[in-house]
Amino acid sequence: MLKLGENFGNLKAVEHLTQSIYFDVTSFIQLTSVNVKTTRFSLTPKHISTLIIGFLMLVLYQFLDLSLTSILEKLFRSSDGAPPWVWGIALVSVVLNILAPLVIAFWLLNSLRAKSAPADFEFLLIENLRAWGSTFLWSLLLILPGLYKWLSYSLVPYVVLFSKKYSEGQADALELSTLVFKKCGFKILLLVLFFGLVLPLVLTTGFDGYRKIWLTPVASLLVSLLDYLVLILGLGLNLYVFKNAIREVNDELTF
Repeated sequence: MLKLGENFGNLKAVEHLTQSIYFDVTSFIQLTSVNVKTTRFSLTPKHISTLIIGFLMLVLYQFLDLSLTSILEKLFRSSDGAPPWVWGIALVSVVLNILAPLVIAFWLLNSLRAKSAPADFEFLLIENLRAWGSTFLWSLLLILPGLYKWLSYSLVPYVVLFSKKYSEGQADALELSTLVFKKCGFKILLLVLFFGLVLPLVLTTGFDGYRKIWLTPVASLLVSLLDYLVLILGLGLNLYVFKNAIREVNDELTF
């Protein structure tokens, strides 16, 4: 009888864990605007158009980035030496690599909100500039404090777009991002390592030779599609972690 009771208790524990995982997964799917009523997945025309435009933005960004990189390589390898204006092209490349990912992320995340305004991107850019500046200053002291600041500010886009306190002017984006990060720091660290380091390294190592769309157009688009899926999954998981952690700091989402 005792052994039977223990087995029954184990079954109940497994059932509880299974239900918990099920609710977490379905909540994440609903959060990313996928309608799951049956075993099928359905997207509204608005979501489909948003995803298509986001993909085209990514393809354009990658094309411009590769083109600028190719030009810089030719200029720096020139037997006559690199001209002075090469640093202007290098600056354009740096600005592109800073702004383009931010614009694409804003486009995808902002589509989840019920209400949006063009000014939201201005706030997002300002708060990210503040975060980058603070991270740079801390990095001048020591590398590890700079890395910690960079991680703790990684939730700034989610604060700007989805925090009720921030939208009502009751919280500072950097401070609130740090506060939320303290509640879910390990999960964010794992997501940053996996989606920001491991997967990009694997994709670069395995498919870098197929990225030039003017040489291998079909293969390049397929690689870009893979990059896009990784980006969407990374943003969705970060938002899911943020959604659960923001409740612990007595804040709410704006959608």
